Amino acid sequence: MTQKWFNNVREFIDHRNTCIFCKTPLIFRLTNYVLNFPIGKIPVLYSKIEEDLCTFKFAYTAPNINVKATGHLDVSTNILSFDMAADSNYEDRNANDFDMVEIFEQFKPYVELCCRNKTCKTNYYLASDVLSCIPHVSKRNHLKIPGFLLFYEACNLDKYWIQNDWITGATYIVSKSNPTGEPMKIAQLNFDDFDKAKLEKRICTLVTFS
Repeated sequence: MTQKWFNNVREFIDHRNTCIFCKTPLIFRLTNYVLNFPIGKIPVLYSKIEEDLCTFKFAYTAPNINVKATGHLDVSTNILSFDMAADSNYEDRNANDFDMVEIFEQFKPYVELCCRNKTCKTNYYLASDVLSCIPHVSKRNHLKIPGFLLFYEACNLDKYWIQNDWITGATYIVSKSNPTGEPMKIAQLNFDDFDKAKLEKRICTLVTFS
């Protein structure tokens, strides 16, 4: 059974570290949702993991504030730290860590795991809900990411893209021939109960007799 709640990012990575269909190791990254941005907009955040640390660069500009920084996320402790670039005016403005919380959260950050095995072709995928954060109790320019929910689980099966919404408890079947059409909604499927062939058969049956 897929876990729904994670106390830290390391727990998220270790809970499902291989594709359930081909057993290939899943690729992890910290990134951000871009659904509300114009088509073609790429994520602002992008970081893989190295020795339990995600390192990423980002920039943020708003009236009276300019932030350029390198962020570091320890996936075992969920502690975020930031090294400000010399041309940032964050310190000069006497900004506090609540400002940094607002800046980081507006990117809508999340963590994901995905299968990149070209022979598997399922593109099995897991994504967290948007990560929130709070100021660290004792360290300047440090934030803490609380526990978080699993939001999204998906796979590619022939003519359909199968999407599990773990927050609402529903499965959506999206037709590739009509990706903007209304998806078929059913009670949530547990991917762990199927191999690829059985899941394909189950989806075909549901679509045919719906």
